[in-house]
Amino acid sequence: MRRIIFVCLLFLVYMEAISQTMDTHTTTIFWDTSISMQDRDLEKDFGILEKIFARTPDQEVKVVYFNITAEIVDYSIREGNWDLLKKDLSKVTYDGANVYTILEELAGPSNNYLFTDGR
Repeated sequence: MRRIIFVCLLFLVYMEAISQTMDTHTTTIFWDTSISMQDRDLEKDFGILEKIFARTPDQEVKVVYFNITAEIVDYSIREGNWDLLKKDLSKVTYDGANVYTILEELAGPSNNYLFTDGR
């Protein structure tokens, strides 16, 4: 019985050490730029992003603007200031359809967010 408890404790300590070394300060945002998203509720999307950057104010962000192709832009968010990212998201040109299969290989190891209507 002591061995089982010891092994369980050892496993928990190991998992805690592993989780602390994982990169939780990197975020990938998939932003659908297809024509169906032209009338999106930006304030709703921005509200979600505001919570993300309030929770982790210093992080690296990769934004994947996608429709039938994907364009990747990197941002460094410091002290929760994501004004440049917000400005860029506000001026996106929406056009064409989208293809989700191109996103598979672009997902990061942690914190992936998909902003789309699913069409």
